[in-house]
Amino acid sequence: YAWVRARALGGKTNIWGRLALRLSDYDFKAKSHDGYGEDWPISYADLAPYYDKVDLYLGISGVRENLPHLPDSLFQRPTKLNFAEVKLRRNLATMGRVLTPYRAGVTTDGVKHNKYRSKCFGRGACGRRPGGCDIHAAFDSPTGLIYPAMDTGRLTLRTNSIAHEVLVDPNTGRARGVSFIDSQNHRTYEAKAKVVILAASTLESARLLLLSRPRQHPNGIGNSSGHVGHNF
Repeated sequence: YAWVRARALGGKTNIWGRLALRLSDYDFKAKSHDGYGEDWPISYADLAPYYDKVDLYLGISGVRENLPHLPDSLFQRPTKLNFAEVKLRRNLATMGRVLTPYRAGVTTDGVKHNKYRSKCFGRGACGRRPGGCDIHAAFDSPTGLIYPAMDTGRLTLRTNSIAHEVLVDPNTGRARGVSFIDSQNHRTYEAKAKVVILAASTLESARLLLLSRPRQHPNGIGNSSGHVGHNF
């Protein structure tokens, strides 16, 4: 199994497949539905308002299908199906099955979130450029988040920096910042923060949690159960 680790500005948002699906209560309440695993303490209804905010910002193309196991997003114009796909969709419908266009994090209806992004022209050139969409209709965090934040003058961007530990206040037990290594001079630095949000994908997030071992968390932050990094 290959897991790509994109250590670059914007991370894996530069190379993601743009598939943007919502989890449903078939996922959150699997034990109640299917009798295995454990139910999550949250439901789809709890997350739906946040899904809406994210989907409006990313721009999600797709078709409303009202499927209980695949909740609809706030869709923009879907990708047009070709003749063979339309025929397949119709034939599957007679069997009670649904073929739906790819639900992609791509702006299609012309809504411009900022000056760095454009709408999709459907020219089919997505794979010709390393990193994907060269007009940034597909969401990526540099053009969607980082460059607009830099325009405010209130963001300091530091590349070539590899986080290796979440720092914890010894008195309160709360995260107080991040320790990182400069990949060019190999020196260690600290970035202090009132709030630390760890969102570094599955493996990188687990790596940081396990590497962060303050006195209060000898097995790694959030790993009192010993399950961080397991059951992948």
